Amino acid sequence: MLKINKMLRQTLGCFLIFILCVGCRQHVSPETLPASEKIELLLKNKYPTENTLNFSVSDIPILLSYTNSRKVVAQYPFLPVSSKIYPPRELVYIALSSIENIRLGAPGYIHSNLLDTLSQSNQVDIEEVRNLYIEWWDQNKEKTAQELKALPPLQNTPYQWVW
Repeated sequence: MLKINKMLRQTLGCFLIFILCVGCRQHVSPETLPASEKIELLLKNKYPTENTLNFSVSDIPILLSYTNSRKVVAQYPFLPVSSKIYPPRELVYIALSSIENIRLGAPGYIHSNLLDTLSQSNQVDIEEVRNLYIEWWDQNKEKTAQELKALPPLQNTPYQWVW
């Protein structure tokens, strides 16, 4: 009987320590994670759609590094007031849309579409758009966030972001 009480106390003690440790863990909001960790959550379809996908100007090089990826992301933040159903998107599209949000100082939702205004089918050459953003960043990476707002990467092209 004495042996059982001692085992029971040890088990309860371990259980209480476990509960305290788990209960004391801080919850980390996905919005505060570094850019690469946000992207990894997106790729695993574990980024909560109710959280915005906020990035900063300092994240643009990281986002550009993901524009080579054609991996598909099924779950990503979208404008909550929209009743539109958002289809899965390639990571290149999400990265470019995020860069556009950074440039505009807009909330971190993914744009619903990128159009080629000269094409009847609105088919976008994503490689060309990607190269436009890379060239834009190479020319403007020393600029402030405020200055970037006045320098659209798609200016004088047939491409246009739309909600």
